[in-house]
Amino acid sequence: MLHAPKPDGFYSLTRVCWTHQQGKCFELAFEIPQGYEPIPVSLHYAVSGEHDLVRSTLNQRFLIAKKIGRALSEWHSVDFVHQSISPRNVVFFRREGAKDLDYTSPFLCGLEYSRMIREQSNAVYIDNPDVNIYRHPHRQGVPREDHQKTHDIYSFGGFLIELGMWKAVKSLARKSSKVDDLPTILGSVAGFHLGHLMGTEYIDAAILCLTADLGIKVDDQAQRSLATAFKVRDLDRLKPDTLKTI
Repeated sequence: MLHAPKPDGFYSLTRVCWTHQQGKCFELAFEIPQGYEPIPVSLHYAVSGEHDLVRSTLNQRFLIAKKIGRALSEWHSVDFVHQSISPRNVVFFRREGAKDLDYTSPFLCGLEYSRMIREQSNAVYIDNPDVNIYRHPHRQGVPREDHQKTHDIYSFGGFLIELGMWKAVKSLARKSSKVDDLPTILGSVAGFHLGHLMGTEYIDAAILCLTADLGIKVDDQAQRSLATAFKVRDLDRLKPDTLKTI
């Protein structure tokens, strides 16, 4: 699946080879997009401020949100779960000869743990404070649930907050916060800070992801109704608020 050419909406690189070290995850190697320099830069690094990179424009941030949201929707449409949605796994490249990153062409990476939703998760889990902030509470530490599309959508909500604020999510949550309180804390951060930056529709999209409040009461094992609701009710919000004339 990763090796085969995919429609543009997946916004993923093409795999060229893989290796596996005993006791560790698979390592995947991908092609550099044609016409780009071979050094990827993650969104997480771009928002860190530890560099002299040019920041994205407002329109570019909405475009990034829309494209990565569509990528997640496309992977879910073929019943894949990503399991590692975060700004660390969204990368950009510079076009050959260009100084600035091409923010109009984000790529969703970090597919080492992706799998078909009907396949069983293995017993391996990561307990890393730097990435736990993007994980659903039930997937932190020893997981309380198998990874589902709901958990990818939650992680996308954290991604939206970091993208919209252009600031690392980890710095926004209190160190003493309990794991189960994180959705509420991140929702409060979104509601308080994102309005003047991205607008109310963007806030609503982020909070819908964090709460999984997409109106689905009954679903099949692959959560296909949830995936459809995410595409219809959430992704359509990822555009600048319409300005009304007085």
